[in-house]
Amino acid sequence: MNEKKDNTTLQYISVFAMIGIFVFLFVAPTTKKSIALAPDEVSASVLLATLPTPIQDTIEITAGAAYVIDTTNDLVLFEKNADAQLPLASVTKVAVALLAHTYLSDTEYIYLSASAIATEGESYLNVGDVWNTQDLIDFMLITSSNDAAVALAEAIEDVSKASIDVLLNELAQDIGLSQTYFLNATGLDENLALSGSYGSAKDMAMLFSYIYDTAPQVLEASSVPQATFYNTSGIAYEAENTNTVLGDLPGLLFSKTGFTDLAGGNLVVLMETEPGHPIIISVLNSTPEGRFEDTVQIVRSLMRN
Repeated sequence: MNEKKDNTTLQYISVFAMIGIFVFLFVAPTTKKSIALAPDEVSASVLLATLPTPIQDTIEITAGAAYVIDTTNDLVLFEKNADAQLPLASVTKVAVALLAHTYLSDTEYIYLSASAIATEGESYLNVGDVWNTQDLIDFMLITSSNDAAVALAEAIEDVSKASIDVLLNELAQDIGLSQTYFLNATGLDENLALSGSYGSAKDMAMLFSYIYDTAPQVLEASSVPQATFYNTSGIAYEAENTNTVLGDLPGLLFSKTGFTDLAGGNLVVLMETEPGHPIIISVLNSTPEGRFEDTVQIVRSLMRN
């Protein structure tokens, strides 16, 4: 009788043991996901969730080409015909500003010649005006002044003893802008069929990234909505930014517009998601209004992601 009870007890123990092994091997792993994360694991998961990721939305933009990159990790977030060689229009002036920073750092003042003032486009500058060099660079970037671009180009040529187009093309080659070349300092169309400069959306993002890494002060003024400048005679010049959507671009540091008949509407911007973490959006071959709408749409898609 006792031996029978012992056998029965052993049978129950065996059954319970088998159930325990089954739960350990098959049930426990499926419940692991519900275990709370440790504080450091939570922080890491939140950080990963907030980093920019490639845009998953279907974006219909007017621009013929666009390129969006997180340069911190070289992650391409969006692209459309990114390597297409297209007219740059006044985005050219970003390269002029970089050359001016390089060659005119010791030149305190710039004289505005008759040839500079005769350049197409109205910036309300006057022949014989004398400007502080950095002020003229900033004025050019904010207002996209062709007169200022030519005045700076003339000063660069005088110091370097080389033509501005040669210097611009050498700069493009040094940076590695394979689809970029320049015929003039303004980006104005040379004629009905030939633009003053060409480049790709990807190249322009590379140019902005290069300036961000090497000389960010060159483009600091480009994100300012408006500013007042004075020539050496004390005459005031009001400057209003040609980028009309500055307020819709959070963390904006650099901005440059461009428009000609051949180029259509261009806009390149650099924003920081946090200090030291830049995102560059390059939009080419859009329309005068479409370049702004395209850029804002891309920014909103990035924020949704």
